[in-house]
Amino acid sequence: MTDGVYSGALGSGSSAETKMKYDASGELGVVYGSPKVKVRIGVEYLMIPRVSEDAVNTSGTALYGIDSQATVLTPKLDLEFNLKTWQAARLFFMAGAGYANLSSKNSYAFTGASTYGLSDFSESLKATTIMEEASFGFEGLMSDATTFAFELGYRNLKFDKIKYSNSDTGFGGAFSSGDTAMNTDGSKRTLNISNVFIGI
Repeated sequence: MTDGVYSGALGSGSSAETKMKYDASGELGVVYGSPKVKVRIGVEYLMIPRVSEDAVNTSGTALYGIDSQATVLTPKLDLEFNLKTWQAARLFFMAGAGYANLSSKNSYAFTGASTYGLSDFSESLKATTIMEEASFGFEGLMSDATTFAFELGYRNLKFDKIKYSNSDTGFGGAFSSGDTAMNTDGSKRTLNISNVFIGI
């Protein structure tokens, strides 16, 4: 599990569950090449499950609600190297990279117990980075014109230059579109969603 994009941006004296248990993605593209090496060109859409929860004080009283969702769109280029081939199947190694684009929105709605002196606010966040990935896979024949494939791999995906794409006032004061997104303690906002993945 990894921390969500809002994990460091909670109000002073409040806590919330900020761990992301999983994410899911889909990829659309084409594969072509020789019997030994293939090129995979595509676009991957990764969605982090939407989170709606309350941030509470030490007594368990809800101070504000958080609604957060993030997606990553990644044009990518991968190379597949056949390690072993059979008449109707193959074992392969894949390695590649892509240009990942993060889009996230976090909304904060205060309860009557809030003592922050703020109106409800939202953060729209944007960031880009290079994604790297590698996997081992097996592809076999399902029918005359259809194959199936399974992959097990690792994706390196870290965003360390996140910026606001809206203007509002939050726990750290006023912010404007284009400003670097900050945590409540004054450090820069980051998001690390590197993980092991299974592909079908």
